[in-house]
Amino acid sequence: MKQTQNQFHGVDGEKESAIKNIPSGSTFLATDTGKLYYESSSGIVASIGGDEPDPRTDQRSIIYSDNLDTTVKGLEIDIEKTDGATGFSTKLYGAHISAESSSNNQVLNLVGSLSEAKHTGGSSAWYVRGSESSALIQGGGTIDAYGSFSEARVTTSVAGNHQRIIGSKVEADVFNINANITNLMGSSIKVELGHGQITEVDVLHLEYHDQNNGNISGDFSYIKIENDTMCPGLVGVARVINSESVLPSKFSGLMQSAGFLDSAITEHTDNAAAVAAGLAIGTHYRTGDDLKKKIKLYSFFMKEGHKCPGDTDDYKNMISEVETDLISLKNN
Repeated sequence: MKQTQNQFHGVDGEKESAIKNIPSGSTFLATDTGKLYYESSSGIVASIGGDEPDPRTDQRSIIYSDNLDTTVKGLEIDIEKTDGATGFSTKLYGAHISAESSSNNQVLNLVGSLSEAKHTGGSSAWYVRGSESSALIQGGGTIDAYGSFSEARVTTSVAGNHQRIIGSKVEADVFNINANITNLMGSSIKVELGHGQITEVDVLHLEYHDQNNGNISGDFSYIKIENDTMCPGLVGVARVINSESVLPSKFSGLMQSAGFLDSAITEHTDNAAAVAAGLAIGTHYRTGDDLKKKIKLYSFFMKEGHKCPGDTDDYKNMISEVETDLISLKNN
């Protein structure tokens, strides 16, 4: 490598070793590729020079290494829209990244943007996030905010066989035999209210739109839980839903479960009809949208001149056995 007034040149592979040796502001010309690099306080950055980069490799890379307590940004883009145009025709993108495959041959993966965060050292870190996005409203106006928006859409009329169309897929995997993890969650959703007037809060909102132009040959479910095999090393209790909330639940539709006393909940007009049908004590049945349970209640009464129950005979004489309904509180 030769120096001429803080201008360096050599083969492209020498730039990695030069990062710690050349002063800030110097330039480095790769004589074998024709690329021009400059050294800044944040490392050697490849400039747009020399041959056209091969799209199969990362020619315009950012190389950086330091041991400082500082915030490092490999690439920073700031876009600001000021006054000028009017109407909703204006669109603003901090970065627009697109990947398109027009090949008629099979493609393994097609990814519009690949974001990855790796921790390969032995030190601790507060967190590792593969991607982080925020939608901040710090002004006025009528605006909706989506912290993250993802969409999977089939729009072409060309015939195709698609096994899955998933708007958003989340996975949390552990393949480290030495890892010690407190909580493993597939998805965690949090809503926090600090100030403001809110009309309604839904921590999780499910919505389905049907334009009456398609066909569903199988079942439809808002939520489907597979009957998966549990971990053989499970020490605690396995549940499908573990609700620790004391808030009531409301179901406008019918409810069916094989875990009730009777596997098929039958319809009866009232308790008398349930008794006539031979339903055992503890059996659930329904009247319309009301879920009921046949139980036995005991009412205690005291006749005038009767002594307080002390022996078995007096106790039995003061018991009146009745049968009644336990009606689920439909609107409470």
